[in-house]
Amino acid sequence: MNKKTFLKIITPNGFFYNKEVDIVTVKTTEGFIGLMKNKSPFVAALDISNLLINKKNSKDFLECAIAGGIVKATPNNVEIITDAIEEKSKISESRARKSKLEAEKLLKIKKDVAEIHMVEISLKKAINRLSVKSGKE
Repeated sequence: MNKKTFLKIITPNGFFYNKEVDIVTVKTTEGFIGLMKNKSPFVAALDISNLLINKKNSKDFLECAIAGGIVKATPNNVEIITDAIEEKSKISESRARKSKLEAEKLLKIKKDVAEIHMVEISLKKAINRLSVKSGKE
């Protein structure tokens, strides 16, 4: 009996991930959840956070920084749609630090509420990428 669920992660650039997994752990706006085969149907908004594919001791384990999105799960499938996701091993720490500094500078000068909100999201994404890269959550 197959105990795996099919995970599909879609970005504007195409498929980021498209294969069977034991578990995918995501952070919704309500908290972390692990999604496995035979789960109840589930739809939620994802927070900017880390995303784990499979278990840490698995040869197929993958940790990523995800920039939010939507997750839809059925008993046999998990689909995630996101603007951006990056494997821990491919995160450029210097680029993430630069993005963080730029966002912090912009927060000091922006006056428009909508602009401030957008910069705060950029800052949160940069901090998340740095956290995932360093292994500190």
